[in-house]
Amino acid sequence: MGAVCSAGTGDQAPTAKRKQAAGATASNDAWVAAAKSDETFRKAREAKAKAAIDKVLGGASGDDEHTPRVAALLSGGGWRAMMSGVGFLDGLAAAGLLDC
Repeated sequence: MGAVCSAGTGDQAPTAKRKQAAGATASNDAWVAAAKSDETFRKAREAKAKAAIDKVLGGASGDDEHTPRVAALLSGGGWRAMMSGVGFLDGLAAAGLLDC
């Protein structure tokens, strides 16, 4: 029995390694494609963000190479926190800084 199991494991190992290597290649290709897609999105988003920040700051957002990246983080668990967060997001949208 032990010899049969060893033979079975030995026969399956090369197949598993080939599948793993093939999966790694496909996974790497997916990561490269995702990175290119992210870069394209980032460049387009950067142009929109710069235009919106220029509108809010009256054209004082700086040069094209140094467009600020802005993040909005909201926290809390009650009604007051939720209403504050919604008001903040509404203000960003009204200023043209939130377009999603």
